[in-house]
Amino acid sequence: MSLVGRKYSQALLEVAKEKGKTDEIYNQFKSIIEALDSNEKMWEILMLPSIEADEKKTIFENLFKGKIDGYLYSFLMISVDKNRVADLKNIFESFKDLYFVENNMVEATVVSAVALEEKDIKRLKEKLEKKYKKTVIIQSRIDQDIIGGLIVYVGDQIIDGSIRRKIAMIKNDLKEIRLQELGVN
Repeated sequence: MSLVGRKYSQALLEVAKEKGKTDEIYNQFKSIIEALDSNEKMWEILMLPSIEADEKKTIFENLFKGKIDGYLYSFLMISVDKNRVADLKNIFESFKDLYFVENNMVEATVVSAVALEEKDIKRLKEKLEKKYKKTVIIQSRIDQDIIGGLIVYVGDQIIDGSIRRKIAMIKNDLKEIRLQELGVN
């Protein structure tokens, strides 16, 4: 988490809490980042040093004025004035971290070889919430290279129940057996 991201996100969270709008501002800020991420050209334009602050403000005004909370809109305008548009993603990530701590939440990324059914996601969510004693927000991703099973990332922890890992473990065990037979180990 960058120092700039932390500083700006803390300020935004304080205002959001003060006004009783933390959920609303979090969801709107997330939508803004997702909208900008879905339009790569927009990010490129906003990052150009040749684009004046007034022009960047006009872009934000056209995209978001009247559609998002006034405090969040003002925050975007301040980020333009302070030349922090390039830091918006980092600021959002810091804000999300603080928001999750504030609301006793954690994000889990679940990687599977095939799409999981809703009942399986629900069951996994319940187990993770019991283990971490937090509300778990699950993001799913498909990676056919894991062959089968699941890999779950929660914070800096990894729960690897993939077939690929199990095959690697068996392969390693077989190497160990061979070495033992030769008296090397």
